[in-house]
Amino acid sequence: MADSKLATFKIDPDLWDEFKGKAGNASEVLKAFIEQYVSGNIDLDLSSSTVTQHELNQRIEAALDKRLEDIEERLGKLSAV
Repeated sequence: MADSKLATFKIDPDLWDEFKGKAGNASEVLKAFIEQYVSGNIDLDLSSSTVTQHELNQRIEAALDKRLEDIEERLGKLSAV
């Protein structure tokens, strides 16, 4: 790919880690999403409060899940002592 654009954006670190864990190759997944979105195969209405609330709920759930895993790991280490 001779002509390409390096794109950067800010994202919650926990959300990014979860995405990379699920996506494998995050760059390829993002590029595929952009191609599908631009071609009209994916339609998002980001102005909708439902989408915003859903996204917020997903972020909260992911953060809580990560914290719970950390706590369970710490408890496991303490009980092994």
